[in-house]
Amino acid sequence: MKVLLVVYGSLETLSGGYLYDRTLVRALEAEGHEVRVASQRLRSPYLANLAGNAEIGLVRQAAAWKPDMIVQDELNHPSLFLLNRILGRRVPAPRIGLVHHLKSLEEGPALERAAARHIEKAFLAGLDGYIFNSEFTRRSVETALGNTGGEHPDSLGKPWVVALPGKDRLAGFPPTGRSETRNPGVLRLLFLGNVIPRKGLHVLVDALARISDRPWSLTIAGGEDPEYGTRIRRRIRESGLMARVSWLGAVQDSELPGVFRNHDVLAVPSQCEGFGIVYAEALTFGLPVIAGELGGASEIVNHGENGFLIRWGDSEGLAGCLARLMDFPERLAALSRNAQERAEHLPTWEESMGRIVEFLSRLPRRGD
Repeated sequence: MKVLLVVYGSLETLSGGYLYDRTLVRALEAEGHEVRVASQRLRSPYLANLAGNAEIGLVRQAAAWKPDMIVQDELNHPSLFLLNRILGRRVPAPRIGLVHHLKSLEEGPALERAAARHIEKAFLAGLDGYIFNSEFTRRSVETALGNTGGEHPDSLGKPWVVALPGKDRLAGFPPTGRSETRNPGVLRLLFLGNVIPRKGLHVLVDALARISDRPWSLTIAGGEDPEYGTRIRRRIRESGLMARVSWLGAVQDSELPGVFRNHDVLAVPSQCEGFGIVYAEALTFGLPVIAGELGGASEIVNHGENGFLIRWGDSEGLAGCLARLMDFPERLAALSRNAQERAEHLPTWEESMGRIVEFLSRLPRRGD
C-alpha cells in the first residue's frame, strides 16, 4: 500500500501530534507499506493558511505518485478544505483525516473561532474516513458535523478508528539525565510541554502564587513561544517566585525519564487536549497528573484517584488541589500508586499503531 501523509512543515516538529504522525509512519513502513510525506507551509495567523488551498503542487505530487491512500493531518484543514475538491477529482484515493485536536475548540478571537468551525466542518465532511487519538476527539468531530450517533460504527457515516497514543516511548531510556537535589517536604511540580497559552502555564503560576507560603518547586520544560514566555517570566518575577522556578527549555527524549523521576506531580492544566501524550507518559513513572477537564485527559485521569481535572482558568481550584497534596503526603503516595496502576492498562505504541495500520489496510480503494 502506498500512503501519502500530508502535514504542515517538518514531520520532526516537537509536539505530541507530530510524534503520533512519526510513529504511524514507522509502523506502516515496518509492515512493508510505502509512505511519502507531503509538506504544506504553516502560516500565521490562522486565516493566512487559507492561501494553502491555491498551492497546486500537492495535487501534482499526488497525481504523479498515485497513492492508494492519502492521510491528512487535521491541523492542515484550513489549507486543504478547498484544495481537496481538486485532489479528489485528480487522485482516486480515499482521503483519511488524522484528527488530534479541533481548532474550533480552542480559545481565541470570536471571528477566528467562527471561521474555524465553518472551515473544519467543510474539511471533515469531505473526508472518506477518520483516525482519532481519543474518544473525546471522535465525539468532537461528531458534534462538529452535527452527528449524534454515538459509538455505533456508522455514527459518522464513514469508517473510523480510535487509537490512543502509546505509553512506552521512553521505555528504552534509562532514568538518567538532569538531576535535582531532593528537598524533603517540598512538592516537586513539573510542567512539560510547549510553553504556549493553550497549555495553561499561566494558570499554574497563578495557582502557585496563591500558595506561595507552602513548600513547592516548579520545573518548566519545553520549547516556548517567545512572547508568551516573556509574559510568564514577568508574572513569575512579579509574584516573587523566581527562586523556586527552574527552566529547562526543550528536553531530549533520552533525558525525560530522569526528569520524570525527579518530580512528584505533572501539572499541565491545558485549555483543551485531544489526548495529551505527556499525561500517559507521566502516569507510567508514577506521577499523578493535573490536566484540564476539557479533552481526552479524562479518559486516563480519574479526578482524585490518579490526578486532578481542572476547569480552564480555575487557578483557585488548582491551588486547593496542590495544597491538599502538600498537607497530606500519604494522599500523594496513594495517587502515585494509582497512576502506575492506570498506566498498566494503557496501550503500547505497537498496539495503538497496529490498530491504525489494520484499519487503513482494510479500507476499500476507489475503483476496487
